[in-house]
Amino acid sequence: IIKEVQDSKFEDQPDLDSDAEDYEEFVKTLKDCIPTNSKIDALYTSHEGLLLDYETCLTRVGKEADVAKAYYSMSAHYLWIGERTNKLGEAHLEYFRGISNPIGVK
Repeated sequence: IIKEVQDSKFEDQPDLDSDAEDYEEFVKTLKDCIPTNSKIDALYTSHEGLLLDYETCLTRVGKEADVAKAYYSMSAHYLWIGERTNKLGEAHLEYFRGISNPIGVK
């Protein structure tokens, strides 16, 4: 019975392989839109750090020369704080306080 419950629990989960393929196709499409004589050599992403479960799962420890441990969100290069994530004393600001990514404020 436990196995059946565990299996059914994951039936409703998104297909991460499919999502990754869709993202990869999206990036390829963007890259194809950039003229070949363009000086653009990198693509950076940004979003509001709204879903803390998602953000914390994608947080990694990096090494910096002057700091023993630095935490980085791998969900985007540049995260921002918006209307839904700017409440003082709540978890979103505490999360942003702990990462070393550049952060924008909307």
